Amino acid sequence: MTGQEIVDACTSLVTNPDWQPGFDEVWDLTGSSEVDVTPIGLDQMVQAARGHADKVGVSRCVFVVSRDGVEAVLRLFGRLTQDLPRTYHIVRTLAEAEAWLGLEPETLSREGGQ
Repeated sequence: MTGQEIVDACTSLVTNPDWQPGFDEVWDLTGSSEVDVTPIGLDQMVQAARGHADKVGVSRCVFVVSRDGVEAVLRLFGRLTQDLPRTYHIVRTLAEAEAWLGLEPETLSREGGQ
């Protein structure tokens, strides 16, 4: 997965007719065989976050990652977008994501399995 692929996926989400500002997001990147975000890809992600800020609204986004390198890039992304109304958080498991979002245990694993 590249920075541009992440941008494309985010654009698809926020332009979906069912999307509403304020929706929270969970990005589970643990199943990606490769996450390769170059400095240009990181810049694309930041610009997309800024460009979609009105569609995203005040919300939360949690990234589930299994590799330190991916976590480092996402931490930098969070710092570069900290002036936006969205809160970003990084965890290692879906259970941690559920807890941070205040969801019942196994909610995300049930949703993903349907």
